[in-house]
Amino acid sequence: MPELSFWQMRSDGRRVGRHLGNVHHDSTAELDERLLLRVPADGHHTLTWTLRAKNGRRHCTGTLELVVPVAEQRQPFTRLHGIQSYPDVPFIDEDGQVVREPRTSEPPTEPPPGSSTDELVGRLRDVVAWREWLALGLGDSADDREDDEVDLDLDVIDEAAGEGDAA
Repeated sequence: MPELSFWQMRSDGRRVGRHLGNVHHDSTAELDERLLLRVPADGHHTLTWTLRAKNGRRHCTGTLELVVPVAEQRQPFTRLHGIQSYPDVPFIDEDGQVVREPRTSEPPTEPPPGSSTDELVGRLRDVVAWREWLALGLGDSADDREDDEVDLDLDVIDEAAGEGDAA
């Protein structure tokens, strides 16, 4: 059974609360459950809090200032391989274990440069690197490129067909 949050959302959707139980005078209360906040945009956001007590004449209040910097624009991934290869958030399984950490580097924004070799193995490596870059799906431009095809001339010898002709 999944753990339920102790935070309770109010009917207006803008407030959350948590019951702490009996907190006596001169004692310390510590919240061991994190509260995840999602802000709608960059800028300064003020989070006000109130600790309500039955016996106190005044409730304890305070504010937290959240400063969200402007995020630089990135090309969106248009394919699942890009999202899985460079996740912005950790992937967590049903047991709460982190399966994949969030990315620590940016994906390549340009296709890999081709090697200068004419050898077949070098050309095949170029094709594989190109296909891996296309699988990231960086923006719509990855699907609109016309130069994503590489011609390979391979002579394939079908030995089974050759033996059948001789029989």
